[in-house]
Amino acid sequence: GTDSKGNPLPGLDMPPFMYGCHYSSPGYVVFYLLRADPKLMLRLQNGRFDAPDRLFWSMADSWKSVLTLPTDVKELTPEFYSNDPTFLVGLRVGREGQTFGKRANGQEVGPVVLPPWARDGQDFLHKMAQALESRHVSARLHKWINLVFGYKSRGQRAEEADNVFHYLTYDEMYDCAERFLAREENDTLAAGLRMQMMEFGRTPRQLFHQRHPRRRLGGTP
Repeated sequence: GTDSKGNPLPGLDMPPFMYGCHYSSPGYVVFYLLRADPKLMLRLQNGRFDAPDRLFWSMADSWKSVLTLPTDVKELTPEFYSNDPTFLVGLRVGREGQTFGKRANGQEVGPVVLPPWARDGQDFLHKMAQALESRHVSARLHKWINLVFGYKSRGQRAEEADNVFHYLTYDEMYDCAERFLAREENDTLAAGLRMQMMEFGRTPRQLFHQRHPRRRLGGTP
């Protein structure tokens, strides 16, 4: 990469990456929390909601998207394991008179369409919490830790695990970019780069450099 005068940017040459998106970013959080706090999306999108077909309207649709689209790698937010279904049913939306429009098939975007195994939002969250603490997840949780916080989050191990994201999502490059921005005279270039750094998502700092141990499983299912 080069600066506004064509000079090379030390440490800012774009290395190869697998994902041009990120699993955790302000946009994804706002996507899930649309009904709990619609103003968040309005602030992020210059006073307008996203197109109805791109909103969070169905668990099945969101699940299918992350399974089939290489550009959709977003993770669930903590609200999916809480006891407050407001972000699913949109109680505040009704009180404030917000409307999210109609999808291409003519259906209005209302409460999130839940899976058939959930009686309502509260039941859905209860079963999500149970799944998180299940033996199946417990036996595999260390693999997620290795990718997000551990030895597969950086370097050759990350490459071997297909776990490499855009360079500006990493703290190491973020700090380097901040030093460059402090010297950059092109305000447009600096503003664009800073906006990308703020909204693109951040890869967590590496906490573990060895394989994370598997969680010990008790006798209960």
